[in-house]
Amino acid sequence: MSKTIIDLSLPIDDTLKETHAAKIERISHVEGVDHLNWVLMSKQPGGEERFKKGERLIAPQDVPDRELLSLEIVHASVHMGTHVDAPFHYGSRCEGRHSK
Repeated sequence: MSKTIIDLSLPIDDTLKETHAAKIERISHVEGVDHLNWVLMSKQPGGEERFKKGERLIAPQDVPDRELLSLEIVHASVHMGTHVDAPFHYGSRCEGRHSK
């Protein structure tokens, strides 16, 4: 007897109609060089100002093909895509105890 598996999972997708809209910031490989510079420099004293003035820790020409890390930053409700609700979602108490 063969078994059929039906995948009911849903992707996290900012183009789907959801109760709470998702936002996905997509950073390309080319933009990744500048983004990494921003992340590293913004954590240093005076780094944001130096970044705004054009200073960089890593120059695009110093990495292969001027590309570095791509990145997707997801801002979404915990109800986005496939998920399992914890008891806390339904009430502050569960089975006589504080919900987890």
